[in-house]
Amino acid sequence: MLFFLIQINEIILYYYYSVGILVVNAIAWFAAGQTIIAVVCIIFALINLVYIYLVRNRIKFASIMLEIVVKVISSFPAMVYYSFASIFVQVIKKIIINK
Repeated sequence: MLFFLIQINEIILYYYYSVGILVVNAIAWFAAGQTIIAVVCIIFALINLVYIYLVRNRIKFASIMLEIVVKVISSFPAMVYYSFASIFVQVIKKIIINK
């Protein structure tokens, strides 16, 4: 249960952290005299705040799903190896075909 609570708090922390980074960037851009970029940062920060408000009830469900996925991947690590091997094959194929 403690692991579950830590996950929810971490998810919420990361959401607010992203808003904080955008606000700090906006302040830096204002200080540098780049008002258009600063306004864009503020707009994205506001969009993130609206998103946090709209999904705050779903964070618990997302945390539970994340916990289940971690357990499944821990039980079957071959899925991860297969995924990386598939990506490697696709990259090699793309390199060969595009030459």
